[in-house]
Amino acid sequence: VLHTDGILIYDVNNYKFIIELKSVKDWFWKNRLLKEIIPNSYYGQAQIYMEAYNIPYTLLIFKNRHTSEISRPFIISKDDEYINTRFAYLAGILANTRIPEIVPREYTDKKCDECVFCDYHKECWGD
Repeated sequence: VLHTDGILIYDVNNYKFIIELKSVKDWFWKNRLLKEIIPNSYYGQAQIYMEAYNIPYTLLIFKNRHTSEISRPFIISKDDEYINTRFAYLAGILANTRIPEIVPREYTDKKCDECVFCDYHKECWGD
C-alpha cells in the first residue's frame, strides 16, 4: 500500500503533482539540503509513487525540525529508466532470498547516507 502526503491538481492544463513532505534534522538541512543533495531513498520513493499513480511530477518539500524553516519545493520528474533499473534490482533481491547467499551490496562505502541510514547496515557490513 502506497500513501503519499498529497496529490495536487493544478487546473491549468490539468497538471498533477504528488506532494511529499519530509521533516529533517538540522544537520541534514545544512549539509545536504542547502547543497541541493536529495538522498537516493527520497528520490526513489518519489519515483515509485509517480509510477504507481501515473503522475509525472513530485513536489518534495522539507521542514527543518530545529528551526521550522520550510524549503522551496524540489520538482522531481518521473524517470522511467531509474524505475526499471530499481525494479530489476529488487527482483534480483527477491530471487536471492530463495538461496542462502547474501545479496551483493549496491554501495561500496559503508559511510554513505544510503548505508548509514539503512535498516540492514549491521547485517550488510557486519558492524
